[in-house]
Amino acid sequence: MGPFLETLIGGLMTGMLYSLVALGFVLIFKASGVFNFAQGAMVLFAALAMARFAEWIPALLGIDSKLLANLLAFAAAMLVMVAVAWAIERFVLGKLVNQEGITLLMATLGIAYFMDGFGQTLFGSDIYKIDIGLPKDPMFLFESVFEGGVLLNKEDLYAAAIAAALVVLLTLFFQYTGTGRALRAVADDHQAAQSIGIPLNRIWVIVWSVAGVTALVAGVIWGSKLGVQFSLTLVALKALPVVILGGLTSVPGAIIGGLIIGVGEKLSEVYHRPVVRRRHRDLVRLRARPVRAARAPAGAVRREDHRSGLNIMLYRENGQFKTSYRADQQVFAIAQDRVAIWLLLAFAVIGVPLLIQDDYLFRAILIPFLILALAALGLNILVGYCGQISLGTGAFMAVGAYAAYNLFVRIEGMPMLVAILAGGFFAMLAGIVFGIPSLRIKGLYLAVATLAAQFFWDWAFLRIKWFTNNSSSGSVSVADLSVFGLPVSSPVQKYLFCLAVLVVFAVAAKNLVRSHIGREWMAIRDMDVAAAVIGIRPVYAKLSAFAVSSFIVGVAGAMWGFVHLGSWEPAAFSIDRSFQLLFMVIIGGLGSIMGSFFGAAFIVVLPIFLNQFLPWIGRLIGVEIGTAAVSHTELMLFGALIVFFLIVEPHGLARLWSIGKEKLRLWPFPH
Repeated sequence: MGPFLETLIGGLMTGMLYSLVALGFVLIFKASGVFNFAQGAMVLFAALAMARFAEWIPALLGIDSKLLANLLAFAAAMLVMVAVAWAIERFVLGKLVNQEGITLLMATLGIAYFMDGFGQTLFGSDIYKIDIGLPKDPMFLFESVFEGGVLLNKEDLYAAAIAAALVVLLTLFFQYTGTGRALRAVADDHQAAQSIGIPLNRIWVIVWSVAGVTALVAGVIWGSKLGVQFSLTLVALKALPVVILGGLTSVPGAIIGGLIIGVGEKLSEVYHRPVVRRRHRDLVRLRARPVRAARAPAGAVRREDHRSGLNIMLYRENGQFKTSYRADQQVFAIAQDRVAIWLLLAFAVIGVPLLIQDDYLFRAILIPFLILALAALGLNILVGYCGQISLGTGAFMAVGAYAAYNLFVRIEGMPMLVAILAGGFFAMLAGIVFGIPSLRIKGLYLAVATLAAQFFWDWAFLRIKWFTNNSSSGSVSVADLSVFGLPVSSPVQKYLFCLAVLVVFAVAAKNLVRSHIGREWMAIRDMDVAAAVIGIRPVYAKLSAFAVSSFIVGVAGAMWGFVHLGSWEPAAFSIDRSFQLLFMVIIGGLGSIMGSFFGAAFIVVLPIFLNQFLPWIGRLIGVEIGTAAVSHTELMLFGALIVFFLIVEPHGLARLWSIGKEKLRLWPFPH
């Protein structure tokens, strides 16, 4: 009984700390309707600020008192978090007013990446220790009741007490202050709150500031226990179940949910036997026809005015007559587009292997680009065309990879191509299972449901040894790859295989989204209620989108493991991979096949470009830029670009490409 009580009390104390982190989610969602995925980054940023200020202030001010230094450091970090809250409202939320909740969620993902990179660039990326004077010695309770007593850590006890006190203060603040009542009014109805004179912008700054202070307290407590390091962002992921269990708008629910999760986690650790180890719209094609003004004098518009431009009007369909409906509805309606595609394919198949002799370019750029473009293509069908958000794409890649691996090693003579396609089939089944909640929920709740798939499969592939063929190290590997008797071993052979698979799936996806099922997906995306009224079955449309998307993603995952990595472990398909694929779709363009290619190319090429460009710039100005600075800059750029595209051009690079093509078709005419 003593050990069980010890575990129970420890779980309650840990749960109180989880409640503190979850409280940040609840505060922001109550006041602004934004599910803040950047809460973990705010915890890390605040803890880094506190740790560094605690080091800098004594040296700058000559203070010997650790207590005074910590108080000043805490005050300085609090001011920093208020400034962060103002910047988020001023530059992000203020630009996305009246946008859908899922758009705001993706914006907070961009904020998270930016804050991670900026915080580590500004304050450093080492592991820092925060010492706020909490006692760390153990203590024994109930020695007279249980033999040996119940062992507790004083630091955990004090930390739980601080967290509980802050929760009580925030509850009183919401209930009995004018600002708190204003926050609750905004949470109930934004428009009604504005009508009675409550300024939304100021309220949002206040609530994000309060959430920032909460993140600061959580970061200080967790930092004193674990040290201030990048893993602090994972604490926010652990708080997600707390929020879902307790309710997104309930402060008491966050407390109760945190206690339940904390106790459950501790009991599992002790008593569970550990195992080793805006929407897409098609552009209207315009015909450029110079029109003479009705009352213009004769000779006002002369042929000579455009003669120089007419000589090089190469991108036109003038004279390309369509004699059938099928010809008018072909994928590439203009002959120049068809010629360009065939030339591009010919160059990719023949020119690239002949011109590129460096294996590094194949392994580091071309092969990852092709596979990630395939995965982004699958995700775009679900998110861009059907409007069903998914944060667990990496999990479906992992299902495809491990299913293909088990078929390949357990069935003698199993062809690699069949194994890869079978991996896509099993990923499709998993996608359908985790897509079932989309029939009843959507938006934020669906995103969390797909995130559950990520956590579940991460746990399964890490803990269930059967998936790894009882590998003692937890990693798996494949060798002797071939397709139709042809080896797939050299970088060029792997490149050509990935290219062939990508072309087949890209053509199939393009025709699929132009078919009746593709139109059903887009109808569900635009307005699911109206789609159901006109006879579209939401069950069929949504589950078919999950099935097709998961199948393509599963094939991409199998290729990532078989062709690109050769040897892998579950970390190869972590939640970072899911976010990376989502960023590809956002930057490349939602609801665009071409956007999947643009996004994959951008994500693959940008880190390599930064690795070469930033050190070169540093050498020019006499500054040494290391790999850590390059990595942090990469995070900041990813985050900033995600927010930029969501605000300025939600359809991404593909939209810019389409606008450029339309301008080219009209040039040199202004209209």
